Amino acid sequence: MTADKPHRIAYIDMSTGISGDMFVGAMIDAGFPIERLREGLGDVGLKGVRIDARRVTRRGLGGIKFEVIEEEQGGVDRESPPSTPVPPSLPPRVGEGGGIQGFAARLGEGGGLHSHGHEPHGRHLSEIVRMIEGSGLPEPVRRNALAVFRAIGEAEAHLHNTTVEEVHFHEVGAVDSIADVVGGCLALHEMGVEKAFGSEVPLCGGGTVTFSHGIVPVPAPATLELLKGIPTRTSDLKTELVTPTGAALLRVLCAGFGPRPDMVVEQIGYGAGTKDFPDRPNLLRVCIGRPL
Repeated sequence: MTADKPHRIAYIDMSTGISGDMFVGAMIDAGFPIERLREGLGDVGLKGVRIDARRVTRRGLGGIKFEVIEEEQGGVDRESPPSTPVPPSLPPRVGEGGGIQGFAARLGEGGGLHSHGHEPHGRHLSEIVRMIEGSGLPEPVRRNALAVFRAIGEAEAHLHNTTVEEVHFHEVGAVDSIADVVGGCLALHEMGVEKAFGSEVPLCGGGTVTFSHGIVPVPAPATLELLKGIPTRTSDLKTELVTPTGAALLRVLCAGFGPRPDMVVEQIGYGAGTKDFPDRPNLLRVCIGRPL
């Protein structure tokens, strides 16, 4: 391998936005074993959670709906349509290479389009750092996961006139968000993807979202802060399309944004959002393969 040409790349195609659960779902659909994700979350020390991945349909197209459910809350998904459970390791799609696994992550703390459907618990950054640093995860996984949370912390600190150390991670501190961030970084590492790229990021042209700080316009302030310097386009959809965690994942994991790079696509995965749009499938598509 040359210094400037990776062996494996991924392209994140955000036609209807991105959330961590959509990202993880796309990577599971592309072949990332859900059992390996469970092992990774065990390394971090998350307790009392259940991983759920189901095949659903959005406007006639199939994808994986991924959730991290706190056991004490009963695992109720308030808006899920009929679905099919996913086996621990999905076979590759017809025409795709075998033996390759996907990567992903979580976001969706705004209580809007991509939320997991339950109220999260608050954590401080120092607690999240201790969980990740004290885990048995590979060093690159720990480094990327910490970078994602620190990016969110810096954005929140800037917006609330405080320091990163004093930021209380309300939604982002929820166990499902931690699971998605760690899971995404783990899958990226284990898949061997050395560079990820994204499409232009679609942002809502209006509307509001309600979460712990009250009613705020979308894009949420933290989302917009995290997307500084990243190409965006205005969508005609009037709802939350990108959440702060998703924006942080893009900021940390993506080397660039724009058209799909020249590549040999070997695996494709679709991750489903919660809502059904009337005129388009609410799916995040990830293409994984070799650069030309």
